[in-house]
Amino acid sequence: MHQTTEVYHPIDPPVHLDILSSKPLDPSHPQPTLVYFHGGGLTAGSRHVQAQALLPQLLLAEGWAIVCPDYRLLPESGIPEILQDLHELEKWLLQCKAGIDVSRLVMAGSSAGAFVSLLALTSWQSVKPRAFYSQYGMVDTAGEWYRRRKDDTTVFGNIPASALVEDMFTQYFQPGRLQITADALAVLVPDSRLGPFISKSMKAATGVEGPLDLIGASFPPTIIIHGTGDSIVPLSDSRALQATLQRVNVQVRLIEAEGAEHGLAPQENYRDALTEAACFLKEHAAI
Repeated sequence: MHQTTEVYHPIDPPVHLDILSSKPLDPSHPQPTLVYFHGGGLTAGSRHVQAQALLPQLLLAEGWAIVCPDYRLLPESGIPEILQDLHELEKWLLQCKAGIDVSRLVMAGSSAGAFVSLLALTSWQSVKPRAFYSQYGMVDTAGEWYRRRKDDTTVFGNIPASALVEDMFTQYFQPGRLQITADALAVLVPDSRLGPFISKSMKAATGVEGPLDLIGASFPPTIIIHGTGDSIVPLSDSRALQATLQRVNVQVRLIEAEGAEHGLAPQENYRDALTEAACFLKEHAAI
């Protein structure tokens, strides 16, 4: 696999993206492109985690370019800062000469990456992705799950909510990022104040409390995969996304992966569903 790293938002510290391809890209023959946002609850994660995921691998094998951006994270940043990053990413895509085809561009996001995708898809003015793939998307953040305090009867990936500690998250921080304090982490995860934190920041930035409220009829055709056993982002998030898109007559397909936990691990067990998602993206990119 060929990989290059670029700065797309030149602030301090700068915000990076990786461009992945099966071989060096030729600017004279731009390739269909997937922009894939990483997950991490908006508090952790980085662009590096997507490279080995099955869906990007399926598209890489077809000659696609994969763009994996970082974005600023909570609690140091908020929704306004993420929107600034997305604005700069759109500018970078329009100016890019690396061999990606903005006219055949689709978008995807895993978990919180789906939240970030919704912000991009509803705010970009010039780059208009042809399709969207949500992988167990954290999208109904104004809903009850994100507002309710969790107790020991609630588990996140088989870990009781009260047992979550900062050391469990540090390996997922973006490289070079200062570690957040345990007190800050408690605001976001164990006490389940992540929902109100996001809603307040969303309201200040967009006038609405959740990303689903931004969706209109111009939203691109969408395919969703979500596990029925997901203990981190409930299946109800993806069902709410499906219902929202249906209300505005946008093409949407929800695949419920029976028994699957967050992460669809091992992904090889869900190859048929992920292949269907890849075919969906390829079909719409070819229009």
